[in-house]
Amino acid sequence: MANTYVDYTATASQTDFAFSFSYLKAEHVKVEINGVDTAAFTLVTSPANKVVLNSGATAGQVVRVRRNSQPDTNLVDFVNGSVLTETELDFAYQHNRFLNEELAELNEASLQIGPGGTDWDAKSNKILNVSTPTLTGDAATKNYVDQKVEQIAAGASTPPSKWQFTGTAGANTTYTVTDADVLGDSAYDVSVNGLVKEPTVDYTVDPDTDTLTIIPSLAGGEDIVIIQRGLGIPLTQGTIGTTQIDDGAVTNAKLANTAVTAAKILDGAVTNAKILDGAVTAAKILDGAVTNAKLATPYSHPNHTGDVTSTGDGATVIADNAVTPSKLDETQPYSVSGFTSNGNINVQDTTNNSPAVVIIGSNGGVVQLNDSSAGGQIYNLGSTHNEFGTGSFSIGHIGTTGVSVSITHVSSTSTAATFQTSSAHGLKEGNYVIFSGSSEPNWNSQREIIEIVSTTQFKVSLASVSTDYPTAIVETDTYTPFTIRRHEDTSKLFSMIKMLGLPQGTSAPSWLEQGQLWIDTTDNSIKIKPEVHS
Repeated sequence: MANTYVDYTATASQTDFAFSFSYLKAEHVKVEINGVDTAAFTLVTSPANKVVLNSGATAGQVVRVRRNSQPDTNLVDFVNGSVLTETELDFAYQHNRFLNEELAELNEASLQIGPGGTDWDAKSNKILNVSTPTLTGDAATKNYVDQKVEQIAAGASTPPSKWQFTGTAGANTTYTVTDADVLGDSAYDVSVNGLVKEPTVDYTVDPDTDTLTIIPSLAGGEDIVIIQRGLGIPLTQGTIGTTQIDDGAVTNAKLANTAVTAAKILDGAVTNAKILDGAVTAAKILDGAVTNAKLATPYSHPNHTGDVTSTGDGATVIADNAVTPSKLDETQPYSVSGFTSNGNINVQDTTNNSPAVVIIGSNGGVVQLNDSSAGGQIYNLGSTHNEFGTGSFSIGHIGTTGVSVSITHVSSTSTAATFQTSSAHGLKEGNYVIFSGSSEPNWNSQREIIEIVSTTQFKVSLASVSTDYPTAIVETDTYTPFTIRRHEDTSKLFSMIKMLGLPQGTSAPSWLEQGQLWIDTTDNSIKIKPEVHS
């Protein structure tokens, strides 16, 4: 750590900068801001040493507080025969000591020759304020090197330098090549009367003195031409057009993979005549490089007319009334959400016909009426066949099965039992469920929901007095309450009209609604609960 100065990187508006080094006089304390001396500060000594700037520093400025003990001034003047006090001797000694400390630290911070060598050691620090080099051995700034690298990569902004002279008689004749700046004889092409000369053997070039020397003896009057090889005129982006490329000149061998980018090609420059067959492959072109603007004849999507029309951008639209029955694959299923604004599907006869909606299936067909409201039901109008080869028409055939739901028994009466589900069951009165989990066969059966007690409780007719109640149900709607079946034997008319699933008892169940049917078990007759009119 330095003994004679301290450096700070200032914060915004910072004024106070402390220091701990000793000094002989107040004027020996100096302040530099970014390397420039300033006297706009006050020296404060209590309670500790510090300098206070008159105006706060700018954030990021380097502030150095240092000691300069006036090396060009004698602080003590000894006189012959005078009494030398301890104070005067100490003061003189400290002055010399402080000067040596300051010189030592300045020397330590200076560029020095590295130990055991002859090269300068910058100690991993940058060298600032270097001038632009003029001689080949001069140190170069970063900016100078960057410019040269850019010229090598992209080409110089001016053509190579050229000088022309008339030969002087004699050997080792010299000529001034002003602004020659490339070191090395082979960096220059020299011809005498059109004959190319050999570098170093026939001529030398010293760019530091801008001098060319012709070594062999000349008769005088020869035409001498010198060209400094260097960097030619750059080929910058976007300057190669159609007229600059010979037909067929771009071949696979001329292209590096991914060398052709959008920035390298002028709009419309790539024509068929400029490319050999097979020269342009996927590997030669960067993704997205070839756009419409890069093509001599930009692609335009054609318009289509007819049932399917399109616009210039390729978007296609099916014309109104273009989808006819002949356009549909009759073997595929279709889902229709509604053709009219109110969701209706209209089948309208426009001539003297009898329009029909035909549903054909190898195992029958079903028209389903699905009421999705909270209290709605699902009903089917369906046709099926049986093992006897006779078909039937069913009203109420649903054909859906739910998932298994856990239940617990709540209570029972002499005619009905109430069960609890673990969560909302979603059942409706009139649904059927299949019980399971009981050792009593009569309980493990399909039963109708006769009452919805709550969102988690339902009631069915009592199946058995056994208290080994079922533990699970599966909702099922596969029951067919009303079936009309065709038989050829007219004596079996009773089989043609068959009603299943009607509630049975010696009297109408209390939950039966007006107009609903029930079976009176006293005489096996079908009865209807009469409607009551006020």
